[in-house]
Amino acid sequence: MKPATQRHEHGLEPRATIVRVLEVGEMAFTVTARESLASPWRVRCALPPGTHVREGDEIVVLDCEHEWLAIARGGPALAQTCALSDCTRIEVGPQRESLSVRRADGAELFRYDVRQGHGTLTLESEALTLAARTGDLRLQAAGEIQLESRSLRVSAAQPGSAATTLRLSPREAALQTTCLRYEVGTLDLRAAQAQFSGGELRTRLARAVLDVNRVDAVFDVVHQTARSVCAEVRELFEQRLGSLRTFVAGTAQLRAREVMHRAEDAYKVRSEKIHLG
Repeated sequence: MKPATQRHEHGLEPRATIVRVLEVGEMAFTVTARESLASPWRVRCALPPGTHVREGDEIVVLDCEHEWLAIARGGPALAQTCALSDCTRIEVGPQRESLSVRRADGAELFRYDVRQGHGTLTLESEALTLAARTGDLRLQAAGEIQLESRSLRVSAAQPGSAATTLRLSPREAALQTTCLRYEVGTLDLRAAQAQFSGGELRTRLARAVLDVNRVDAVFDVVHQTARSVCAEVRELFEQRLGSLRTFVAGTAQLRAREVMHRAEDAYKVRSEKIHLG
């Protein structure tokens, strides 16, 4: 757009132009307007004192001698709308600060706000499918990714192998897989009740510390191998056995304030030497 002084030098008549307000200055009747994104310019407002100009409004300006003068307020800028064959509407807001997609009944399906940098996809009764038939699908966020639903199911499968399935519901979290591996620095497990059942359990630990109020264990066969075993019982150590055999390669020591042995049938002691006293 050429300056007004250049047009008057060529004998052109003053003309009116509709522009959009981008910014209202500190002075009540000074606004910043432009006709295109590449040519911002300022005009002096001559509207009545009771007429308020806001960002996004359209005003009529007149080329008067050497400056542009606002003479009327045309109202807020209208959104640009495009209708599809099924009456779905795509709307671009004033100043192109928002983009929205609406169904024929007016329900908003998608909205993106440029100022907030936020987009929302909303489906009231429809279903949404994201499919990458022959490629990969990737979700990436610098912040947090949240998934909220009534239930969640994640499956991974390929031909020739069993599927791994993760199911989450308000009352249960279930994982079904052939092999499960954990590689963590610290594992903190807190449960009111825990149950494990399996065919075989193997553990390899540098150190295990157990703080248990009571242990009830039932075994068919127990085989233990240890370099040293130290047990400290503060009150009572009781064993009920069908038979007992103890093999000691070195020295067996028994020390007590009082020792009582009782045999129902016979008590046998076999040794080369017996020392009493």
